[in-house]
Amino acid sequence: ADEKGCTPSQLALAWCMQQPGITSAIIGPRTYEQLEDNLGALNVTVTDDDLVFFDAATPPGQVCYGKPWFGEDFGPHQYRW
Repeated sequence: ADEKGCTPSQLALAWCMQQPGITSAIIGPRTYEQLEDNLGALNVTVTDDDLVFFDAATPPGQVCYGKPWFGEDFGPHQYRW
């Protein structure tokens, strides 16, 4: 984000908009300042080299399971109703 002159949230949103499976990047600002920051993502360019760098840091297709209420089985569970 520093190299691109943007905030981490702007870079994350710009990355989302580059993903083929994402049709809409949903934002949820609570303040006007957050809205302005989110809209700044429209001015961030994510290059193919950036995507390679991001994929090396977090390979696609991997999920981080750290909480007991999240799992690959989305059926009935003690933490969901």
